[in-house]
Amino acid sequence: MDSGIVVIVPVSAVLARAVRFRLFVLITLTAAAALVVVACSSEPEEPVQQEQAAEPAEEEPARPVPAVEAVEQQEAQPDEPARPPANPVSLLVAESAALERKGYWEQALAVRDTAIAAGGSLDPQALTSLTLDRVRLLLRLDRPSDAQTALSEISGFQTPDQSRRHDLLRARAALALAQTDVAVEAMTDYVNTDSPAWALISLEIARELQRVGRGPEAVEWAERALGGMLPFQDRLRAIHIAATELDIAGESDRALARYDELLRQSPWRADQAAALSRTAVLQRDAGNVEAAQAAWRTLVEDYLDFGESSEALALLLDSGVEVGQLTIGLIRFNEERWVEARHAMLNVLGSSGELAEQVAGEFYVAAIHEANGDQGSASLGYVAVIGRDPTDPLAAESAMRLAEFAISDGDQTAAEEYWRRVMDDQPGYARAPEAARRWASLAVSRGQWDEATLRFRQAADLGAEHWGDELQQEFRYWAALMSREAGGAAAAVELATAVVETDSIGYYGLRAAAFLAQEAPGVLDITTDEWLMRLTGESNPVETDLEALQEWQAARDLRLGGFDDAADRMLSSLIDTLSTNPWALVEAAELLAAQDEYRASVSAATQVMTLFGLNWTEAPPELLRLAYPRPWAEVMALHTQSEGVDPLLLWSLIRRESLYDADAEGLAGEVGLTQVIPLTGSDIAAGLGIEYAHSDLARPELAIRFGAWYLARQLEGFSNEPIMALAAYNAGPGNAARWEAEAAIAGPDGFLAALDFRSTRMYVQYVIESLAVYQALERAEQSP
Repeated sequence: MDSGIVVIVPVSAVLARAVRFRLFVLITLTAAAALVVVACSSEPEEPVQQEQAAEPAEEEPARPVPAVEAVEQQEAQPDEPARPPANPVSLLVAESAALERKGYWEQALAVRDTAIAAGGSLDPQALTSLTLDRVRLLLRLDRPSDAQTALSEISGFQTPDQSRRHDLLRARAALALAQTDVAVEAMTDYVNTDSPAWALISLEIARELQRVGRGPEAVEWAERALGGMLPFQDRLRAIHIAATELDIAGESDRALARYDELLRQSPWRADQAAALSRTAVLQRDAGNVEAAQAAWRTLVEDYLDFGESSEALALLLDSGVEVGQLTIGLIRFNEERWVEARHAMLNVLGSSGELAEQVAGEFYVAAIHEANGDQGSASLGYVAVIGRDPTDPLAAESAMRLAEFAISDGDQTAAEEYWRRVMDDQPGYARAPEAARRWASLAVSRGQWDEATLRFRQAADLGAEHWGDELQQEFRYWAALMSREAGGAAAAVELATAVVETDSIGYYGLRAAAFLAQEAPGVLDITTDEWLMRLTGESNPVETDLEALQEWQAARDLRLGGFDDAADRMLSSLIDTLSTNPWALVEAAELLAAQDEYRASVSAATQVMTLFGLNWTEAPPELLRLAYPRPWAEVMALHTQSEGVDPLLLWSLIRRESLYDADAEGLAGEVGLTQVIPLTGSDIAAGLGIEYAHSDLARPELAIRFGAWYLARQLEGFSNEPIMALAAYNAGPGNAARWEAEAAIAGPDGFLAALDFRSTRMYVQYVIESLAVYQALERAEQSP
């Protein structure tokens, strides 16, 4: 909007002026601190005089007043009192910490080095802490050798906290240099002082020992770790290490016990399949054939989608155990061994008297034809499946595949019949909503607005009985759009109103509110304490001493010692511990936010709302600011204003991409707050005209800069429409261009309907929903 353009120019100028001033002050402070160094290094025989000589350098340098600002300051602050002298070293320490938080690591290191060199005014413990901060920064800069050197130069008394931190940083540096013995020694020193995170560090020792092939020692440390406080996933990891290494060492009974423990405790099927597979082999080797066969049979019956089922099938057949032809066919199908799979399925058709097995045999024979490119034979097979039992879920899947064939052949009528069959015969089938969406959308693509309205209404009615509110909202919203296109304004308003009433803050509720030009949802006008008192009936709750909890202490040790992933897991465990205490959760969210632990803070704040089953419109703004924070505000303002991007949109994107975790990494190589992949990162760097290493995106400043630049390019490429730009950011501009071209109607609604990546659809909807919260908070802050 025009008003936004007017505001951006002066704000950008002020921000740039502020950045220049901050750099000027930083240079001045560095010079002042250098005077301290010179003073401290002169006349060593008179230490008292050295101290006195250093005192003038501790006065804060006069603030330079740019000519542009001089008149403003004279008018705004004519009687500004003189500020008390400040310690340049303390200011440098604070400045270096601020630079590090934003990701300016080299600059932070330079300032910290200056502070250390000028540290004569600091007490020894403060200087040691400052040096340990420097070591952690060296590790972030991938300079482990320099970190080791800095650690070796620390001498004299260390507090218990500093000693523990020294051990962990020494271990991190050694691990980075593949110095296993040094790392194990340092971590052992930490563990043997009964430190808060001793169990997690014991597990780290076990992992390193396992990595270098020292299995028996790894078992000892893993089992030691299991005797202490471990987050759930780390407990499973310790069990897995112990089981695997005991198995390798030939200690079958102990290995079996650990595999059984893993089976009972792990919710992940991959763990269960691996444990069953090894259990079967160990039981067989011990002569317990029946136990082995029972485990193998469980694998082939319940874990068909895992590779272990293939091995189990072979072992069962080698043992002379009879296995059903359908089971054999399904496993061979998953292995893409088409000839053997087809043979087994034909045997099912020729021998099984059960209708469900006959349907499965027919379906998979057809699917094998499809996999081999024989669409004609596949079509005949899918039709036969429907003929055998139209109520079987595989009949619904067959109809969906036949509809795809019909579309590829240009036969829309046949496709519509198959989709309608799925809706009518099996509305509870997982793909039934997809069938309804595509059936109704064909009428849209033909410009049949009345017919499209009717179809979306019918889909919404079906959704009310069989599907969730979100799908019902989607179809009603589309019925409103089509009704408007058909000239039925009153009906369109009625339908859109029903969407808002169902859920005003979900994606389609927000779209319907915009359709109706309704005021956006707002936040409550209430303090968090008052809100909690109304909900809990408690007026004077007992405060939780969070910093005294072992989980908190362990997480702080791990964070300060450079074990960031372990610290994240421990903080997650802390939130789980507090999950039923709303007062403690709020306290934790506030404390964590103050420590820049945004991911954990958001988790705690969100858990409070979850605990009461409330949405964000029913929560106080103080709590919402913790659940939807705006960290790195200066950096965000700098880069979003430079690129013309709404900072609230980029914060919403960051919430979805990384949940404000600057160190987040994804499976495709995504790094940092904005989760940029390597190929895209190279394109962005070229566009910005800079060089970068992909790991540098762990720096908040660079991640925000890259994210703002790339999001701006997508907005430029897609009519400045956030919905389309977000889809392009997530799935690539090529896919987004295809969806725009395939949309039945122009604009974001048609675009989203054409979007055929479910994960991208969910991504866009999540970000838009988050943006509504940020906008509501901003409106609340701006209201008088």
